[in-house]
Amino acid sequence: MQKKDRKFLYILGFSFLLLFGVEYTAPKPLDWSRTFSKNDKIPYGNYLLYNLLQSIFPDMPIHTLNTSLYQLLNESSLDEALWESNFILINDQFQPDATDLGKMLALAEEGSNFFIASHTFSEKFQDTLQLGAMNMLPFWRMRPQQGDTTHHTGANFVNPQLRTEPFYPFRENEIFFNFSSFDTLRTTVLGQNSMGDINYIKVEYGKGNFYLHANPLIFTNYNMVKADNQEYITKALSYLPLRPTYWDEYHNKGYQMAKTPLRFVLMQPSLKWAYYLTFFTLIVFVIFRGKRKQKIIPIHKPHPNTTLQFVGTIGRLYFQHKDHKNLALKKITYFKEFLRSRYYLNTQQLDEHFIRQLVSKSGKKEEEVRRLFQLIDQISSQGQISEATLLELNDRMEKFYQ
Repeated sequence: MQKKDRKFLYILGFSFLLLFGVEYTAPKPLDWSRTFSKNDKIPYGNYLLYNLLQSIFPDMPIHTLNTSLYQLLNESSLDEALWESNFILINDQFQPDATDLGKMLALAEEGSNFFIASHTFSEKFQDTLQLGAMNMLPFWRMRPQQGDTTHHTGANFVNPQLRTEPFYPFRENEIFFNFSSFDTLRTTVLGQNSMGDINYIKVEYGKGNFYLHANPLIFTNYNMVKADNQEYITKALSYLPLRPTYWDEYHNKGYQMAKTPLRFVLMQPSLKWAYYLTFFTLIVFVIFRGKRKQKIIPIHKPHPNTTLQFVGTIGRLYFQHKDHKNLALKKITYFKEFLRSRYYLNTQQLDEHFIRQLVSKSGKKEEEVRRLFQLIDQISSQGQISEATLLELNDRMEKFYQ
């Protein structure tokens, strides 16, 4: 080979190595896939929310549902455990088959609660709950008009105890779906977007409820890292009672349609056999040529993951700021919602008649119930309360839940 040709090959080889180095070290583009999976830390995954569930439902078991409800209910040992549980499903589309939908309705009939956040729902599901077609807002309604300096997009709650001003801020593409119509006799409006359109409702079904949200992107990692939006997510899920909770990964698009390089390789016959052959060759190499030829590499402990610590810190903001009265009022609101959904009582008037009804339906001791509501009246009438009073309220409520 001539010297000139060798020089050309050196330049070509160096250029190839340089190109490979640039491609290898270039930052990976952010993955905006909408997987909604509890395993994904990408913006539209649900890793952070899933790990926050234990704080939202303290002392309650959190399970992952990787099979259909039809299969799960056929396991006789789990039948009774599923009654009066919570089920959480977040996805772009909610399209259960007929058998799964039937089991879901049966669970709700017996007292289970379903939180479903989805842009669209199956026609059969909408007909069963008497829901109209989902609306998608035109973008011109979400764009600020000329001269409008106060315009913003977001979401909020109808309940004054949960509502905040200004609205919780969310991006335009995260809030443009809403409910067009529903059965007003058994449906309660829980939330709306900044244009006044309804995006969160509760539909009563038998002894249970369906909590339906039209904006699933709100509940992803992208918004969980923002303190204000995490507060919205926590409030939205706090409508669910304190019960064992199942995270539905089976109906999740991220679970059913996982798009990974390995999945693509295994779907192509030629690439699949090349993959297996390479794997086999590596095993043979390890067996015959894998003897250690250098000293042991020291083990370095990985840096601790502080993401969940941050999430927990945000959740304790109220307590750290010593705003005991505000925190107590929120606990009282959630407690009243529990009484309404569990015992079907009107909590507008907490009078003698109400207490007697509650004692009769709950089977709790009358003296303990009276002390609890005396404490609630005391807290509601005071301007500020002490930490000891807040802890006493929490202890009495926890004792009632048992």
